[in-house]
Amino acid sequence: MDINEIKKGLLNSIETSTLSVEDKKLWSGLLESAPEEITIAMHSFFIDYEGKLPEATEILKGKINAIKNQDTKAWNNILKNEESFIKEN
Repeated sequence: MDINEIKKGLLNSIETSTLSVEDKKLWSGLLESAPEEITIAMHSFFIDYEGKLPEATEILKGKINAIKNQDTKAWNNILKNEESFIKEN
């Protein structure tokens, strides 16, 4: 599958999701600027965790905030939550 087709499919999945407009913009912006390897990883995630985009969005937003605030404790908590999310799904 061509990388542009993958991006198009991911963008469609994002746009048709139940996410807020703001969250859709977050994912779309990430996808638009992502290198090919990240795009492929996102594609795998969307396949493996279909229907779990809202939970993944909260993890992503938490990571962004932890980085912005240089909050190591919050970062570590997010990683623990992400690990639990992956194990449960």
